Amino acid sequence: PTGTKKPVYGIYEIDPNTKTAILCESCINAITAWTWGYQALALFGTGNTYQLEILKQLNIRNYVLCFDGDEAGRKATEKMKRWLQDIAFVDVIHMPEGKDLNDCTKEEFDTLYANRE
Repeated sequence: PTGTKKPVYGIYEIDPNTKTAILCESCINAITAWTWGYQALALFGTGNTYQLEILKQLNIRNYVLCFDGDEAGRKATEKMKRWLQDIAFVDVIHMPEGKDLNDCTKEEFDTLYANRE
């Protein structure tokens, strides 16, 4: 609901020494990324300032934004790039239109990850 302080999913599972993490919208996307060998966090949506404060406290130096391939995901990508650029390097995985991480095979995602901007 609007006004709810959403946590960041996965912060207690992430390796405290990791410097790069995927940032996505849903828990299931983060879990899928984990099963494929990636460190990942989820925002329970497209992110808010409370979650930004949490992200600032982590030791992550490179966030890889992987939001859904829809209008909300594109807006979230631009917003999070602006918010995170002062604390970390920010890369972007551009998901195909209408898709999210869970719509990919591991091989498809590996290619998207390798070609991130």
